[in-house]
Amino acid sequence: MEATSTNSGVRRAILLTIAALVVAGAVTLGLLLTRGSSSVSAADQLASVQTACQKWLSTNPGQPGNGQWCTDMGDWMSQDMGHNGVGPEMMWGDADHMLTTCEQWMSASPPSGSTITPRDWCGSMVTWMTSHTGSWTDKNGWGGWMNRGPMMGGN
Repeated sequence: MEATSTNSGVRRAILLTIAALVVAGAVTLGLLLTRGSSSVSAADQLASVQTACQKWLSTNPGQPGNGQWCTDMGDWMSQDMGHNGVGPEMMWGDADHMLTTCEQWMSASPPSGSTITPRDWCGSMVTWMTSHTGSWTDKNGWGGWMNRGPMMGGN
């Protein structure tokens, strides 16, 4: 009987060790996957996109459009996220997604008075945004800007 009791105790110890390793692995994986994630809300990120759009237009008076276009784009993005269950990373998580989303907005809901192609308008805006992200935050790049929160100073 003593051998059975010892085997049972060894099995229990092995199972507890395995369970502890699985839990530790899951926690570690969770931390690694969320390490670079943003605690900035989608609404704050969207506000930064709209503000950047407005800054782009104000520094490029030759571009068609006005601040209302930027507001309309932001409203469309917010509604599209809600209707399609798409997260901010798929809408404006990087310059390529921002370009695609902007083009989709201009194609689906063209602003009144639009005489420029979605590719030209959106391409110009995203190129300008990309070149200015370093002046908006202490972290360079698109991800640093989006994960920082409302757009900081700079031009």
